[in-house]
Amino acid sequence: MSPAIISTDLLQKTAGKETFQRAKENARKVNIAKFQFNGKQASADIDTYHVTVRYLGETIEGACNCEESDGFDFCQHCVALVLHANKRAQQLLSLSKGPDKSKVFAYLMSLDKQELAKQFLNLLEQDTEQFQRFLLKASLGAGQIDFAKLKTQVTEITRSKERLFSQRQVKHFFSRIEQFLEELSLSEFDHDVERMLKIVEYVFQRLNILFDRLDPRTEHKHRSLSILNTMYSQLFAKLGGRDSTRAKRFYALWLVDKHQLLSADVQTSMDPACLDAFQREVLSQWRQHMGKPALAPWQQRRLAECLRDHKAELTLNESQAVRQVLAENDRDHLNIAQHWFDANEHGKAISVLEKQLPQADEPQRLLEPLGKHYLQRNADEAFLKLFARYSELMSPLLLEVSNDITTRISQQCIDILRDQHSIAEQTLLLKLYVDASRYAEAATLIEQGNLELQERIDYCHIIGGHAPDIYPRLVLQLIEELLMKQRSKTDKQAAQLLVELESRLNEKSTVTHFLDAKQPLFHSRPQFIQHYHSLLQSR
Repeated sequence: MSPAIISTDLLQKTAGKETFQRAKENARKVNIAKFQFNGKQASADIDTYHVTVRYLGETIEGACNCEESDGFDFCQHCVALVLHANKRAQQLLSLSKGPDKSKVFAYLMSLDKQELAKQFLNLLEQDTEQFQRFLLKASLGAGQIDFAKLKTQVTEITRSKERLFSQRQVKHFFSRIEQFLEELSLSEFDHDVERMLKIVEYVFQRLNILFDRLDPRTEHKHRSLSILNTMYSQLFAKLGGRDSTRAKRFYALWLVDKHQLLSADVQTSMDPACLDAFQREVLSQWRQHMGKPALAPWQQRRLAECLRDHKAELTLNESQAVRQVLAENDRDHLNIAQHWFDANEHGKAISVLEKQLPQADEPQRLLEPLGKHYLQRNADEAFLKLFARYSELMSPLLLEVSNDITTRISQQCIDILRDQHSIAEQTLLLKLYVDASRYAEAATLIEQGNLELQERIDYCHIIGGHAPDIYPRLVLQLIEELLMKQRSKTDKQAAQLLVELESRLNEKSTVTHFLDAKQPLFHSRPQFIQHYHSLLQSR
């Protein structure tokens, strides 16, 4: 119900012209609060005074506790209350003539406070979620928070549902958490810092458990986490006690924050003394972990990242342990091994490489330092075991150092390589055959034609100096292969090989027979004949 609109004439007559005029001039300056109307009476607090106006049909009466009224005269404050009531009644009248929403609003505004509260409560009882929200408002606003019930509410709203498949479901789920945290943040939550901090810490723990099942990258979490981090920062700043005690408390939460829900700003907002104490606590816990490992892999990584980022003063063993936890690829493990090599801790360096090798993305990066280390220390068995598993990747390395390996390693590597077919492995096998004076086997490998032509030509020359009985057969095969290629450069190479063969042979019949048998091929390659005769004449 809205108050009746009192005319200016009646108001001026009741208050008096001078009082009425003074009230109008001050209308914009006065502060009106707690306005109420119960059908026959309006009341409000105006400035520092409590004012009441009674509506008596054709007349009105007012009272105020100011000196001018003295509890019964119609003072300027009574005038101000009537003017305010008139304005409110006019607004409600205008709303009642507007669209449906305005009409409903006008009706609600006309109800007295108790009736409105009853109707609103009836509506809340039909919506469990909203009822719980207003129950939280009521409990927080009462000044005495039931922290046990509050913790139960946290457990309930953060309990993961069985099915959260769609984005809409996830959004609705987090909206409930957000509403809860908003109501909590709007209350006097820092009234009991210790107990409320425990509630906020519990929320962080529950959300971490929740994100074990949900995708932690969801965008719907951001508002909730922003509120939660703000509350935590404010509470932690007001937490009393020694810096070391506060640091240990923060560390306990930070260590279980698996999904890093704590904002980085929380840590940077600590006072310097507490932050230093926290970093010392991290280092202390890291050293305890090194002595008796008890942390999950993700926790180890968090500690290692913190030590790295804050450039903590560590021993070599501690620094290496940090690098080991943070290592993500072969290059990182090589770096760790190199630090051990530089410190003359060869055994530890090799252990790092051997451990990483089975899961390496690029094993050849690790094989070179491993292989060289084994050879330098005459660890034949270790080298051969490694070579047997990675012969193709290690062949370039062994080719590079083949002149320095022992006969035993050479013979064992030949046995391993016989059944291998990659170019790198066959190239190494050819080199080992020649180094071991096993020219017949080297010739067979050349005749198979799998290796590069120029490489076979080079080895053919070497074999020619040691096995003249094998040489002609190899040269003639290579000449024929050169002539089959449609390039002018190969004509000259073939001619050079033939002339060199003739120079090495006492019996020319082999060359003559070859020339006669390949006449059709020579006719198609006149440049070969030209180069051949030119080279003979120049000798």
